[in-house]
Amino acid sequence: MSWNPINVSDVDVSPQEQAALNNIQGSSAKQAQILAKVIVAIRGKVAAGGNQLDEDGTIPDQLQMEAMDIIRWRWLTAFPALKQLQTPERKAAYDEAMATLKEISKKSSDIKVELPNAATAQNNPSPVNSIAQVSGQGLSGRQFTRERTKGL
Repeated sequence: MSWNPINVSDVDVSPQEQAALNNIQGSSAKQAQILAKVIVAIRGKVAAGGNQLDEDGTIPDQLQMEAMDIIRWRWLTAFPALKQLQTPERKAAYDEAMATLKEISKKSSDIKVELPNAATAQNNPSPVNSIAQVSGQGLSGRQFTRERTKGL
């Protein structure tokens, strides 16, 4: 398993659906834009959970199906002409993919994300959603007391 990019051509749609997308003016640019935003969102969820990231534009292979479900649903809802392709099954797949990403974004998640290749891993610390205790070293006593902050 590894981390890889996803291209517009990688998204699993039927030939008829791809033809319908191609017939919509400006759809290829919109498809690429949606794909890029989904990749950034997935990487953000992975990082929020305290997981390491690989190269920009890549996601772990274990999340490829979730990415496809989200991208496909976002494409179908972005173009009113494709409303008939918005099936309950595709909506359920989208919802399940979003739930998986929500779980991954938790620091206490049971879902472990595969590690990136050591040679290409990014050294970005994940966001910290906790409070750290600050010590008063070098300060002469407490900076803020009831008496000093009275009236604020």
